Amino acid sequence: LLAQVNNSCGAYDNLATIIYASVGGTSVFVCLMAIILVFASGLYTQHIYRLALYQASSSLAFGLSCVLQLTYKYYNDDVNIYSKVCVSLGWFTQFTCSLKLLFSMWMTSHLFLYAVCYRNVKKLEPWFAAGIVVLSFLVSSVPFATHSYGPSGSWCWIENLGGNSCSIQLAGVVEQFALWYGLALVVLLAQCAAIVVMICVVMVRVYRIKRYHLLSSGSTRQYYNLLKQLFPLVSYPLLFTLLITPPFFNRVYEAFRHSGNRGLLLANACIAPAWSLSAGITLIAHVSIVLCCTRVSRSERSSVETEGSVTVGATSSCSSTYFVIPSEDSASLSA
Repeated sequence: LLAQVNNSCGAYDNLATIIYASVGGTSVFVCLMAIILVFASGLYTQHIYRLALYQASSSLAFGLSCVLQLTYKYYNDDVNIYSKVCVSLGWFTQFTCSLKLLFSMWMTSHLFLYAVCYRNVKKLEPWFAAGIVVLSFLVSSVPFATHSYGPSGSWCWIENLGGNSCSIQLAGVVEQFALWYGLALVVLLAQCAAIVVMICVVMVRVYRIKRYHLLSSGSTRQYYNLLKQLFPLVSYPLLFTLLITPPFFNRVYEAFRHSGNRGLLLANACIAPAWSLSAGITLIAHVSIVLCCTRVSRSERSSVETEGSVTVGATSSCSSTYFVIPSEDSASLSA
């Protein structure tokens, strides 16, 4: 049986499957709580938080795919049935991975255009969202052409080892790196580079505004609010890049050694579903901070009004994290 072949290759581990599904289940719960929190707080009306919602939604879907991998434990019970289930799970896993990567790329691109180029493309949101879903569907359909979906280590994805001799399935290995690990690392590293440029540009502009008094105090606060908005959101691709590295090395090891390493496999089982978990935790923390700052700001404003202060502008600048882009005339600052 195919699952037994993978076990003889040292690639299958029942504990890894359970860990993978357990962390995935935790991710589903955390992402669901994050989504509920965004809707309950009303922040979903702001475009930037909808981008975070797309991240959380795709992360929830990937976490669900991890939970469903528990069916792989029963692969040997009826190969004819579970082989088809495994193929479906492999496709769903690749589809949700592609969704998460593309939504992350969209968020970073939007922030870069928004903060560096003063270009707001939120009107294109429906087209971007639909295009990402369609592109993810097309990318995840490629392995069907080579019949590469099937048992892959301790769960179902793109098969890279098979046969009685544990031989490398070249098409599967190429697709693993071309459609996911290689592509994801390139895209995520490019996002990290864009984030560094974006933060540097904004910080230089804030410094110049403060040093040369180029804008009014109200416009200056908008730039500070932009920084407060950027720092939580850039954590999504940064954490994604960090967490994708160990699973990448696990697949490289399998490709070169024609077998799995239990330590790397268990690390993969713990870390890969954390792509979803980190997105949910980040969104909950971000929204909680925003709500806390807003509550404190309102309390300070109420106190100031009660004492007869005339400057509502003296309230905390953390009262808004939704940055309004200054006009080019009022903020023509070159980096």
